[in-house]
Amino acid sequence: MREAKGAETYPDRTVLMVSGGIDSMTVAYFLRDRCKYLRMIAFNYGQFDFGRALQAVNWVSVELYIPVTIVDTPRSVQAYAGFIEQDYDGFPLMLTELSRKSARFTMEAGVYAESIGYHAIAEGVNKDDLERYVYRTQVHRHVEEVMSLGNQFDFRVITPLIDMPKAEVMKLAHRLGVPLEKAWSCWDGKVRHCGVCQGCLSRKARFRDAGIEDKTVYLE
Repeated sequence: MREAKGAETYPDRTVLMVSGGIDSMTVAYFLRDRCKYLRMIAFNYGQFDFGRALQAVNWVSVELYIPVTIVDTPRSVQAYAGFIEQDYDGFPLMLTELSRKSARFTMEAGVYAESIGYHAIAEGVNKDDLERYVYRTQVHRHVEEVMSLGNQFDFRVITPLIDMPKAEVMKLAHRLGVPLEKAWSCWDGKVRHCGVCQGCLSRKARFRDAGIEDKTVYLE
């Protein structure tokens, strides 16, 4: 099984973009001993399940002693391109989550990182994600170029999982001791994972494909 770029040297000051999901939680555990000063940033753009995802983000922050900044941007997201919460497969979902480029938050995270003296951001995108976000690597490269302008350092966008399919990410998380039951995947806003939305179905499939016990409590 491939390792998540374990031999790579990571910048001391890195800001990790987190969503409360499996991938970003795995990267947090992966980078906590590889970056001397690791921080996290989470964006609230009005997504229906943000409250539950935020609980997962806060849990990681407390458990790993990683400071987290929450950025509220729902109005600006809705304004610049009409992104409003719409029905998708029976569940409300912000259309921005389906954008194939989704460059906005990567750049915002980069600007935030530079503003506090950090020279890198990290993201939990995996190999399978590139089938939907087909321009992701190009976005990362251009963000690096823009954020490096006028600076005496090369700004970096770190993606430790980008060469790993979802099943391998799950195995890495298991090896790192990530409590995956704490991660949030559901598109609904209930107290527990609903078990029937596409987020939950994908979550169940990831555990099954990786051969790892799923300790998540589902309503169905």
